Amino acid sequence: MTGRDSIQDLVSLCLYAGERFDLVQAGGGNASFRKLGESLWVKASGTALSEVRVGSGICELSDSVLSALIEELVATAPGLSVAELDLRAAAGVSAATSPAQPRPSIETLLHALLGPFTLHTHPPAVTAMVCQSGWQSRIAELFPEALMLEYKTPGAALAVSLYHELKSKPREGQVIVVFLGNHGLIVAGETVEDVVAATDNVVEVVSASTGLPVGRYKLSNQISSLFRQAAVPCHCVYVSDDRYLLSELSINSDLFLAGPAWPDQLVYCGPAGLQLDRLDDAAPITRYVQQFGVPPKVIIHCGQLLLVGKNVKNCREIEEVLKAHVMTLKSRCRTAEFLPQEEVSFLLGWEAEKYRQSL
Repeated sequence: MTGRDSIQDLVSLCLYAGERFDLVQAGGGNASFRKLGESLWVKASGTALSEVRVGSGICELSDSVLSALIEELVATAPGLSVAELDLRAAAGVSAATSPAQPRPSIETLLHALLGPFTLHTHPPAVTAMVCQSGWQSRIAELFPEALMLEYKTPGAALAVSLYHELKSKPREGQVIVVFLGNHGLIVAGETVEDVVAATDNVVEVVSASTGLPVGRYKLSNQISSLFRQAAVPCHCVYVSDDRYLLSELSINSDLFLAGPAWPDQLVYCGPAGLQLDRLDDAAPITRYVQQFGVPPKVIIHCGQLLLVGKNVKNCREIEEVLKAHVMTLKSRCRTAEFLPQEEVSFLLGWEAEKYRQSL
């Protein structure tokens, strides 16, 4: 595997988690690829996982410098406050960061202890459990091989705690699962596939145990997979939770499949919605692109509403405009005049609008 292949795999791991509300929210969570003794590539601070691309939102650091830094922090931690430990860690991480790189994640040192691929997420099902008194005994029943850490302040203090846990319970040559008290989940493994499978398994098992209904959010990954099968570009598929839209969808799905009545609805939501009946057939996506020349941005599947965009932020913008579109059609459904096809074609190819959407 080449270095670029590994970075592309890291991007894929970021997008896998970034589009799933049941894994991360807002700018939370991070991911990394580590080449032992050479470099660590980790998500940049302030970048959402769904925004990561090759050449954007990823920092490269010296793995050997980070390893030496961790040893130093472990040795000095007993005599330092959390704030003092963080100051030393920040200086060391900055020294390890390659020139002209964005600021790396606050939890970079966690990733410097694991790998080759590491994913840190905040699944609500997991946090619901690890925020409970005595959570360790329940986790030990469900995942006997998992590591468990009591709550530590994110950053250097948490990395030192993980260092000691890994030293006392080595897990070389296998997937490592770490539960963080009052925090979340870390999964590390040799391949992206290993990390994804283990993360999905944890969320499914813990969700069943806690009774949280989060299974629907996996639709994001399943429909992203269909886009890949159809060779259609797709960065993020977002499962909508908007009560108004879901209520109206249950009443009249035609409102979501209708063509545009005003320009912003076309630009944000596309020329029409797409009804997707099966998760094992990419042909409807292919036919949509052949008909309209662009990928669908609004998808309906089994009563669920999914929005397709550049990242989660963009998907929420689509959701907002779609809500206005549905309200507009509902109020004037029998008399609404839609944009003529020639205007739709013009707006889709309009250079000014392409520029605005690229920002």
